[in-house]
Amino acid sequence: MKKLIIGAAVVAAGAAGYWYSQQQSGPNILDYIPADTAMLSVQTKPFPIKNYIDSAGGIYGDEYNQAVLAELQNETDPHAVFITSLLKAYLESMKDGATFVKTFGLPDEARSYFYMQGALPVFRMDIANPQAIWTLLDKAEADSGITHEKRTLRDVEYRAYRLTDETDDAAIDMVVATNAGLLTITFNTSINEPGLLESALGLVPYPQSIAKAKTIEKTIAKYGFKEEGISYIDHQQIVTALVTKDGNLLAKHVQKFFELVNEDPLAEMRSAECKNDLTGIVANWPRTVIGLDALNVTPKAMQMDFRTVLESNNSVIMSALQKMRGFIPNYTANIDQLVTSFGFGFNVNEMVPSLTAIWDDVLQVKYQCAPLAEMQNELSQQSPAMLGMATGMANGVQGMSIAIADFELGEDMNNPSLTSLDALITLSAENPAMLVNMIKPMVPQLANIQVPTDGSAVDLSGVLPIPAQVGVQPKLAVKGKHIVIYSGEKSLAMADKLASEPLTGNGMMLITFDYKKLFTPLLRYAEQYGEELPPEVIQLKDYDGQTSVDIDVTEQGVVVAAGMKMNNNKLN
Repeated sequence: MKKLIIGAAVVAAGAAGYWYSQQQSGPNILDYIPADTAMLSVQTKPFPIKNYIDSAGGIYGDEYNQAVLAELQNETDPHAVFITSLLKAYLESMKDGATFVKTFGLPDEARSYFYMQGALPVFRMDIANPQAIWTLLDKAEADSGITHEKRTLRDVEYRAYRLTDETDDAAIDMVVATNAGLLTITFNTSINEPGLLESALGLVPYPQSIAKAKTIEKTIAKYGFKEEGISYIDHQQIVTALVTKDGNLLAKHVQKFFELVNEDPLAEMRSAECKNDLTGIVANWPRTVIGLDALNVTPKAMQMDFRTVLESNNSVIMSALQKMRGFIPNYTANIDQLVTSFGFGFNVNEMVPSLTAIWDDVLQVKYQCAPLAEMQNELSQQSPAMLGMATGMANGVQGMSIAIADFELGEDMNNPSLTSLDALITLSAENPAMLVNMIKPMVPQLANIQVPTDGSAVDLSGVLPIPAQVGVQPKLAVKGKHIVIYSGEKSLAMADKLASEPLTGNGMMLITFDYKKLFTPLLRYAEQYGEELPPEVIQLKDYDGQTSVDIDVTEQGVVVAAGMKMNNNKLN
């Protein structure tokens, strides 16, 4: 069952990958999506599915797939067997793009749409060969013994799979339909509004739709995303469902569910006090939005850059967070030249005043809602000013960064060793020489070390307790506004360039990984050393890809920019 859950997560992750490219204005699909949807992921410019699967190369490793499929053979529950039959088809089809699109009847490039009608999810996608879907479902039915009921709604035929027992208070069906070149998967319940399924199947448009609200166009223009589209979670719609009984369709569905179970755990949240307090809070944090900045997919390679923005209208908190931004060196972003890097920018001098400003803002409005008032009372007993004692020693520090440019492992399996390491550690500060002198009393080995201020280095090989079998010759130097410890020629070159980089607040956190440079030698070394590795780890051994994550704060909110590259070396 464990691998079933992991496998299902793989399916979800694959589907989620398609949701990061999206958009279309005009009639058709967007007219059937409610403006008050709590979650939306709309891809209306065709996504190159076939090329995407091919470009993934070895990310969907055979070892992992075989392990998942072996575990699935032990499932006995009919519903689990039904799902595993579809999952098996999914995993087996991932060997190449042509097999994948043929198995599911998809075009080489397809649009997809995911959204919520109240509490009910709807997934729609372009389909080229509907019979392929029915063949997969027929196979799953034969494997599990589960059957469907064929129904018709306004001349559209669909399959309904009952998910509940006859004794349950409400009936829930999974609905699968193909109509007008689209595959639709949704759910229908006995407590649905009469026209809900009609809208899900694209038969009755919504009077208030995202097409009429122009939600997609406005969001893309606001954040400068590519016009393929957006995804978002609407926090305000979710809170409306928590604090009202009929403020939106989601609230109505939640209320109907509570009536079925004869219990309302949200009764306190619907008080006038909680409604006012929570509505005020979520107005400052309305949505989490995801959009594309770059998309380039061929059978041999794929690049996808996207941004996630936690929207904020709280100028006090955003201003305080921006003041805390520190310095991240340019070298941390050179993913093509590194194995991995980590940059953490933080302005120590601004930490206490900024946190105090955030603290005061949180405590300024006196909440009347009991749970919020209790939380606020607990916060009032604390004070970020106490951090001043802890940060005093690091006065002037602007950030810390680490990068590994290269490394080699020894070939003697009886004596595991790191034979060489090309790496750089940077501590950026307004007065690095003074900081070195402050550190000396806490590190006795450095007590007699005199660090030149002209940028020349001091050899630490005889100072630090480094084992002889470790091929590292660390050196310490002050480069401009930066203290560096480095080993290797590549790291020396990066350290020298630091001297000319001004100490500016340019970010909060940056992480990069080159999977091939990092995992290929480590996993092969582990295999040779006799370590038994799980299939999901083994599949990374030959994976040629890069990932970067950049966390920052702007006037618009907290921003997470992520980039991903993949290469299929089998086609090169």
